Amino acid sequence: TFEDKSISITSSTGCPWGKCTFCSIGTFYNGPYHAMRSAKSILDEIEFLDKKEGVEFILFSEDGILYRLDEIIDEKKKRNLDFKFVINARIDEVLRFKGSLSYAKENGLVTMFVGVENFSNRILKIYGKGITNDQIVEALNFLDELGIHKSLGLIQFSPWVTPEELLYNIRMILNCAVWKGPNLYAIDLLLIKHSVLFYSGTELQMRYGKHLDYENESIKRTVDEIESVKNIGSIAA
Repeated sequence: TFEDKSISITSSTGCPWGKCTFCSIGTFYNGPYHAMRSAKSILDEIEFLDKKEGVEFILFSEDGILYRLDEIIDEKKKRNLDFKFVINARIDEVLRFKGSLSYAKENGLVTMFVGVENFSNRILKIYGKGITNDQIVEALNFLDELGIHKSLGLIQFSPWVTPEELLYNIRMILNCAVWKGPNLYAIDLLLIKHSVLFYSGTELQMRYGKHLDYENESIKRTVDEIESVKNIGSIAA
């Protein structure tokens, strides 16, 4: 199985975007920073491990792989290596590198982890994502057309999310059924030290609950509506 002969490869450091307010990469590198290994270096490592242990499945574990994915696949084909792989990508990268993703799908790409974070345009701005809801829908539709399985990363809960936005996200998640039921990773906001949000005073707000009143009637109506939706568990599973 893939799990028996799988490895994780780091092909770059930093992040080409580096502006997400919940992430510390931009602060660590003092802005966007992205240093990539050469395709030859990456495939040398994979080929070494393949000869030693046998490799069937690879997780490229960092952001920015799409900037060099064509070269990596070219090198893979030149060496006649046979493995499936998973990559991470931002929504705007999916739209920018459609040709690369089509090429990758023909040459071993089976799954993508995509950082959606939230379907609300207002929350996307707070998170510093630099994308919109329309771009998210366009990117997911494109990946569906390619037949690439998707895992969506979502930060559903934070001090800024209103009950109405929470319900809107739930509805969008249910609509993910049209994208052939991707895996969903919905979490609350984790404040990472040195991220922009860490220094915004939010930590104190979250620690003492001084943000949204989650006992108000709007939240209760939201919960009632969510519970009335059928098959939510099977779709999100």
